Amino acid sequence: MEENQSLQIRARPNIPNQLQWSDDNNIAITTHPSIHLLTPVHAGATAERRSSFLHVGIPSPSSSSQFKPSLEYDEPENIQTSYILPEGYRCSSWSPTGVSKLDACLLATVTTSHRVLIYGPKAHPANSEWIQVEDVTPQLEKLYASNGTNCSFASPTELNKFQTVSIAWSTKRSFMDSPLSDPNDISVIALGSKAGTVTLWGYHRSSGARYLASFTPHTSWVITLGWSRWHPIEGGCYAYVSTACGNGSVACTKVRIMLDTSGGTIVNADPHSNWFQQDRHATTVIKWFDEPILGAEDGSRHHLLCAVAKSAGVHIFSLSSLAGAGNSESTQCVSYRLPLGMGVSGLSWSTDGTRLRVFTIDGRHRTLLVPVAKTGKPLSPYDDESSTAFVIRQMVSKFKRQEAEENRRQAHEAEDDDEEDSDGEERGDGAKEPRIWGADASPNGLYVAFVYELTSSFDMEYKTEKFDISFLDLCLTHPRADENVEADIIARVRWKLADLDLLSHDNATSLLWDFIEYMEFDPNAGFAQFRLLNRFLSAMQEIHSSGLGTTVSPSENSASEVKTVASFHRKLYSHRGLNAARLMLHLDQNLIHIDLPPETRAQLRAAFDPLPHDICEHHTRAILTLAHSRTNAEFKNLDANSLTMLILLCDHALIAYAHRPQLLSFVKATYTRLAENCTGTAGAQGVQGRRRVAGTGEMPCMWGWGTAGFGVGGGVRERAFVAAVFDHAEGGADAESAGLR
Repeated sequence: MEENQSLQIRARPNIPNQLQWSDDNNIAITTHPSIHLLTPVHAGATAERRSSFLHVGIPSPSSSSQFKPSLEYDEPENIQTSYILPEGYRCSSWSPTGVSKLDACLLATVTTSHRVLIYGPKAHPANSEWIQVEDVTPQLEKLYASNGTNCSFASPTELNKFQTVSIAWSTKRSFMDSPLSDPNDISVIALGSKAGTVTLWGYHRSSGARYLASFTPHTSWVITLGWSRWHPIEGGCYAYVSTACGNGSVACTKVRIMLDTSGGTIVNADPHSNWFQQDRHATTVIKWFDEPILGAEDGSRHHLLCAVAKSAGVHIFSLSSLAGAGNSESTQCVSYRLPLGMGVSGLSWSTDGTRLRVFTIDGRHRTLLVPVAKTGKPLSPYDDESSTAFVIRQMVSKFKRQEAEENRRQAHEAEDDDEEDSDGEERGDGAKEPRIWGADASPNGLYVAFVYELTSSFDMEYKTEKFDISFLDLCLTHPRADENVEADIIARVRWKLADLDLLSHDNATSLLWDFIEYMEFDPNAGFAQFRLLNRFLSAMQEIHSSGLGTTVSPSENSASEVKTVASFHRKLYSHRGLNAARLMLHLDQNLIHIDLPPETRAQLRAAFDPLPHDICEHHTRAILTLAHSRTNAEFKNLDANSLTMLILLCDHALIAYAHRPQLLSFVKATYTRLAENCTGTAGAQGVQGRRRVAGTGEMPCMWGWGTAGFGVGGGVRERAFVAAVFDHAEGGADAESAGLR
């Protein structure tokens, strides 16, 4: 992909750090007239296209005729120019994955008129229309306006608190392990205002945004914010939010969310430390690294780092211990001084927190090594010269290629317009210099995306906004075929799969996109020469094989076991071996577009073809386990449709999985429960004979039971059966105590 043509955008960001890479592998570039949403696709999938991205966008915000803030005692110096000029976008922030009703990311935006709008896709995020799903502005108006309506404010201070200028969306935190949990994961939106106030808004996909709390870490504009991850503590969780003010000050605040006895939430925001006092150097970018340490024995051990870019300096703050552990919370700072320039426009951490990639507005780059002492505290960062040179070579190549394209385009226009454009505006002919307006790393850190424009370095350019053109490009962070990088990729995938809930909070595309793009595919090579692909498949097959067949036998199943699972969704998807199978199937779908030798394709088919069968078998086992956990009273209250659904599922398992004796034990147990509790019903006819066959493991094909359309496509009816179990449960309390509601 790094060799493909740059993507041209007919606009450019107005402030730094306006490129963000989402958890769903979408890239957002925020410009004044619109927001560009781009999804990188594999080179093999775009052989006949000029671009390596699927490109959709969010147009200019729709005007709101009722949105006209005013002061009750207006003065000439309080004229609000942001409501006079045409409204556009100022900044944006991605939500974590799974927040939208389509289980995708949402994009929260702040407009130049200080409105807060949230957008989401109508269908697939990569190629469908994005629509506004919520406007948070009326809630802000109700919070700060003097009478709560009509956008009337008693003083400039009230108006400034209302006017949002920055935004950051936190990661998700699940409370599924608590008996007082909210049914959805929680994520929090932080909004920075012109008055120095930060308001926190909890977001749930079922209910939208709701106000949580506010605090005032600064005295004027909060120009940028950044979140750490959420960390569990007894009774709730906490995270850090760092904020930067236009006057140069930077603060860190600890946000705690606690569950009360009624199942509600209590939110506290306590000052943690002031990292910088007021000075003349504004902060442009804040970037947290807050990931578990790969291979750490203690799963709760974390490495919390926060990089703050101020002027030509990059300052890295380290939080040496976690809150709630009874330890002190000391903070240490180490710094790196960049050459004098225009400031930092983008920061990205490596996946292990040992490297920080720095991009400046004037087109420069540094990869900083951040060594860590045995105590866990970072030491002074220094330039990783080989990594820096590797990235710079790619950037310079892209800049020169794009400059040549621009010169050809301008020469063609000059011939048509006699060296003058259609509006009579003069164009410069000097050499061009890059201006980078944002950069971010792919989910696995193997690629960096950056958005830039080319400006004349010699001539004065007089041009209107319609001539603003920027470009999106990607470059590798490591050379291909690097043994250490490949070993780290495999180790990281193995480590991630240790999390049973991996695919509940991560996206398969984001987990594997840059990994697949990093592979080398030689159409003339043999299967053994695809070293990284072989290593990945071997690791996934090992994990998949070791996880197959692990379940609880019917005689051992109990309400406590079901309560541990916490929800039927987790019962289906919280499985290490099946998660490995799903990742292999995702790889299979993406390799369809790659030109591979026939021998390699055949070996891949042998590895991939059994996987759908294994996943369907797991789903069948999970549903039968849930069915067997129901009480006799619940079975007796099932209607004919639910009974028929359960019998068909058992019949399907008896035919399709006769070679799986452990699964047949579930089938036999379910037939027994049906025979004992549902005799005489129309749906239970033939259960006795089926139970006998399940006990012997014989193939009942001579019975002619129909299973057409029942296999993979039966997911809707399976869910209908589970819903029927819940709806017809006698008393309801038993189901709730079992953790199934």
